[in-house]
Amino acid sequence: MSDKRNPVYFEVSATAALKLNLDPDLYNSATLTKIGGTATEPADTVKVIPINIKYAVASGIVKKFKAKVTKGTGDTQKSRTIDLLVHSSKADTISTDKPATLLLGQGTAQPWDVVSVV
Repeated sequence: MSDKRNPVYFEVSATAALKLNLDPDLYNSATLTKIGGTATEPADTVKVIPINIKYAVASGIVKKFKAKVTKGTGDTQKSRTIDLLVHSSKADTISTDKPATLLLGQGTAQPWDVVSVV
């Protein structure tokens, strides 16, 4: 995971969206598709609400899940559990329709296989 942060938008309604600044390696285009977010800035007619993770989760629009990820095999296999933010509309399906990999690591991010999301 990097220290960089890019805007990610989660729809609240046709006229409003939450804006969180998230790690662009972890929240890349493939992951955003699965979690119901977008890196595309909404139209000018949509009110953008800058918000932090704590208040986004408290709003109910975004849910926080735990993703178990692994890298390597056998004796060299490593595993981690990370937080993954998901739009509430994807909360019922994220466990079965999860991202295949997530990019993690300082510097050059490496792909980790997603084992489960709960």
